[in-house]
Amino acid sequence: MLLHTLMVASLLTAQVPEVPPQAGSPTAVVEATPAWEVKDTRAMAPDGPVAADEYVVGPGDGFLLSILGEQNLAVQLRVGPAGSIVLPEGGVVDVRDMTIAEVEVAVRDALEDYYHHVELLLTLVSPRSTTLHVTGAVERPGSYEVLATTRISRVIEMAGGPLPRASLRGVELRGDDGGVVRADLASYANAGDLEGNPMAARGNIVHVPFRSRVFEIVGAVNVPGMYGLLPGDRLSDAISVAGGARRDAMMASVEFVRFSPDDPRAYESEMLDLSEAAWEQSDLNRVLTDGDRIYVRRDDLWHVAYRVEVSGEATNAGHFAIIEGEDRLTDVIERAGGFTDWADLDRASLTRRSPSAGETAGERELAFLMESDRGSLTTEEASFLHATTVEPSVLVSVDFRALFEHGEGDDPLLRGGDVIDVPRRMDAVRVSGAVATPGYVDFVDGGSIRDYVDAAGGYAPLASRRRVSVVRSITGQRVRATTRTPVRSGDTVFVPRREATDWLQVTKDVLSIAGQVATIYIVIDNISQ
Repeated sequence: MLLHTLMVASLLTAQVPEVPPQAGSPTAVVEATPAWEVKDTRAMAPDGPVAADEYVVGPGDGFLLSILGEQNLAVQLRVGPAGSIVLPEGGVVDVRDMTIAEVEVAVRDALEDYYHHVELLLTLVSPRSTTLHVTGAVERPGSYEVLATTRISRVIEMAGGPLPRASLRGVELRGDDGGVVRADLASYANAGDLEGNPMAARGNIVHVPFRSRVFEIVGAVNVPGMYGLLPGDRLSDAISVAGGARRDAMMASVEFVRFSPDDPRAYESEMLDLSEAAWEQSDLNRVLTDGDRIYVRRDDLWHVAYRVEVSGEATNAGHFAIIEGEDRLTDVIERAGGFTDWADLDRASLTRRSPSAGETAGERELAFLMESDRGSLTTEEASFLHATTVEPSVLVSVDFRALFEHGEGDDPLLRGGDVIDVPRRMDAVRVSGAVATPGYVDFVDGGSIRDYVDAAGGYAPLASRRRVSVVRSITGQRVRATTRTPVRSGDTVFVPRREATDWLQVTKDVLSIAGQVATIYIVIDNISQ
């Protein structure tokens, strides 16, 4: 069999930017502009051997005829101006308009009476040069000298690439005989259809038309966007040109929108189930018309693996996959091997990522209240504002000690993105404010406020003992201290400082008031006399 070894270059790098789906939207069609990357064609790597049944032989093509047998023989052949080649024996063979595969058969037939028990090998070694005239929607229309093996995409590249409204699906390669080969460069680039990118050997004029009739396909396809519409295009062609459906595509609910030919603002929408393998042979494979839109929605739950993070004093801290709606806090902690001996359950926390779906009604109300005049708020509004600003909204309320040591309290269901943090036990309480030696003191289980103040050297002279508070280490919430207020490891005992009394100013104020009283008394006494 004839082998053919010439390599050609990969030429086309066209992409259409994704347009977000707007199902049922009556907005006007907005065309997506292909991005055409112009390269130095001299540096391009070959894209593989030329198919023997694709390349059309013409004057100027050079071949190497190898005759392999008891004695090997190599003969160079060239196609003459009349479209024929001269063989060493066998005379002249007319190869006009033949493919390489057809030339192989003709050469073998011509030489079969001269060579027996040998293998004939014909290889294209020097393809001819040809002049292509590039017209239409390109940056630099004109004539270009190229090899006959050059693909149409590279020729358009040499002409500066297509204009924004060029139809890459309707490129025409015209020959001297009036024949037309149509190139679909979108199918070539997105679906790997080599037939959509023919070689220059099949014509001498490349015409790139402007895009007039279009369809749009968006969503879960590999190359969503707007494409030129060819006669006879069907729904399956649209999906193929767009690079095919992605694995996460919901093919059971593809929306097909068609505009009215009489009213460009009116349209009809229908949902199509394309999940069956034979849908392309059914009535579901609609014939497309100008302006049709196809929405292929994505399955948001496709291969979604929800996970949570356990950090800190867990035996096997790290990430854990969960099933939302089934796995609870205790399930994950058990899989993490439980807590270490240094785990501080009083300060352990479960935080939850804020919803990404958008601002909730409660968040909108909070924003309104924060921008309002505090004096104009009702008691209920002020209470809501205080609660939502003091208590972090990302914390899930869990009593770790009660849950894991006594089996009491809520065992919340986990959600993807949750973070379980178990800090290392500090065994210390911070005492700050008006005390003799502020700082950390040892934590004593069951210790009172006064115990920790005494451990910090006692109250300072200006300490306000009635306004002592405890700041919780987990939430940052400040609690007014009483004799029964528990203090946990990591908490802060805060003793505020009262302002010192300025006795000189007090004396002045008392004398001033006394003088005013005496004056009033004298006036009243004079009036009474």
